[in-house]
Amino acid sequence: MIPYLAVWLCAVSYILQSVLAYAPPQIQDLSSPRGRRMMMATSRGSDRSSLEGLSVSLVDHVTQALSTINGGESLVERPGFAYGMGKQEWSSSGYQGAIKGWDSKRSVHWLSSQVMSPVSLDEEKLNKMVVRPESEAMLDMILRGGAEHDAPHVVFKAKKPIGSTSLKLLLDFIPRRDIVQDLSYYDKYLKDYVAPQPSSKDGVGCTSAPTDFDMTHSIVTRVVHSPFACEITIEESKKQLELAYELGRKHFDRWLQWMSPEEEVSEEEEKDDEESASNVPGEHCEESLMARVRRDSNLHSLLIEEEKFRLARLFGPDFAPDAAPIAEASVGPDYC
Repeated sequence: MIPYLAVWLCAVSYILQSVLAYAPPQIQDLSSPRGRRMMMATSRGSDRSSLEGLSVSLVDHVTQALSTINGGESLVERPGFAYGMGKQEWSSSGYQGAIKGWDSKRSVHWLSSQVMSPVSLDEEKLNKMVVRPESEAMLDMILRGGAEHDAPHVVFKAKKPIGSTSLKLLLDFIPRRDIVQDLSYYDKYLKDYVAPQPSSKDGVGCTSAPTDFDMTHSIVTRVVHSPFACEITIEESKKQLELAYELGRKHFDRWLQWMSPEEEVSEEEEKDDEESASNVPGEHCEESLMARVRRDSNLHSLLIEEEKFRLARLFGPDFAPDAAPIAEASVGPDYC
């Protein structure tokens, strides 16, 4: 009787220790020094959680900055729109993802964050997939501006390639007017643009000709990607995620500067600017709100088509039925 009792007590003790030792994974906020230190200690086995933490920190940064520069404007999460029917998570064709979306009253029409990864990284399962995954985890963020302004949309992407310790980033702005024909728009937003620079360039490579983020040569792609797209590779280091956060923060800061209230201009200066603009070929006057909404709606449709094409290319033909609702959730609702 005693031996059986001893075995039973050992089993109960083991189960209790396992339960007490378990702690659910948490997303750390990189906006605080403590959060960055904890995230830097994350192992490579949780790349998805690392990118989720990166996303949380960037959204928090935009939220805090907006409330400061724009009279208390705040981002509000809209989980009901994600994935069409209120779902925030999806699983299809051996892949899984989670989408979150926010908007604000004026500046932000839609800010989305989507983290995607293979369901399993088991080599045998990967080899059986129709399209073998290229990345252990991917983060896609897009910020579409409100109709009350015409500042370019913001694109930020990050991914961890399979079999590599590096982290790749894509920084881009999507112009909301034709920058070739509309010189005033180019001068206003992009004339002096310089890609964000990290505080430390050790192990950081940058190229202005992205090749690792499914860039195609279709007509649609040329419209929804700008000539200013910048691809950055950050090699493995203790500061890898911290550098990614720094670059992402600076990238969104450029957009936040456009949202800052403009300095007051005297009536004489304003009149001189209007007269000089009217005499320069390619300089267009400020468009009406309805004209901007119509043009933004056309761009919105192109963004969804591009995202559907990209998802099907990434995950294979079996993914096509799910590509549309996921693309719509990522790009967000139309302006109308």
